[in-house]
Amino acid sequence: MGYGGGYQYRLCKVNNPDSNITAEATEECFQKTPLDFVGDKQWIQFGKDGADTTNRTEIPAVDLSEGVLPVGSTWRRNPIPACNDFPRLGGHNHKCAGPMFEPPIPGLYGFGPGACASAAKDAKPCTLEEMASRAMHFGIVDKVKIPESLPDGDYILGFRWECEQLPQVWSNCADVKIRKKGTAKATKPYSDWSGCEPCCKNTMGPCVRTAPHASTTSQVLVSTAGSRSRASPSVPSRSTSV
Repeated sequence: MGYGGGYQYRLCKVNNPDSNITAEATEECFQKTPLDFVGDKQWIQFGKDGADTTNRTEIPAVDLSEGVLPVGSTWRRNPIPACNDFPRLGGHNHKCAGPMFEPPIPGLYGFGPGACASAAKDAKPCTLEEMASRAMHFGIVDKVKIPESLPDGDYILGFRWECEQLPQVWSNCADVKIRKKGTAKATKPYSDWSGCEPCCKNTMGPCVRTAPHASTTSQVLVSTAGSRSRASPSVPSRSTSV
């Protein structure tokens, strides 16, 4: 999580859910429906892979609505401070000297297992045990609002994270259905995910062999505008660099 920067949740309307909807998930489409955050609070969720919904700590959120795209939308700061040791900033298998700003919870900062993955070519690679010891076993929970004017239908929920430490954009998507209240059951706000991305040797994944998962999850809760509609998301739980 130590890349800093900020993020936003957006929706893209799916015209034909039976087709290849990936072709419809364009940046232009997502920018049409950025979602507003609800309130000025968010939560750090702990437990295995940050998935224990009964183990949350509320923290203040920092939002920005000026000088952003789309105009008039809101971005939220990544609440986990990066490392303050320039120029490495916690990367290159280097121990984090301290946080860039006051952590929302004491000790909750740093580069995490990414420090191992970004080690210099001449540096000694991390062992699986070292990788696992850097794990960030928590998730970040936000609450967003579904616009009252949004039509029922199938959508793609997009998560876009603009990094500060490096010139990178991380994103992820999930299929969601927007239905009138009372016409559909809501799905669980979080579902487990595992696969090659965090678990393969070529990505130095911490879950290779018996080491535990070491990735930080992102979760979003959905608030409806009045009693108009309800969303049932399969929430993105990990981010992919693009």
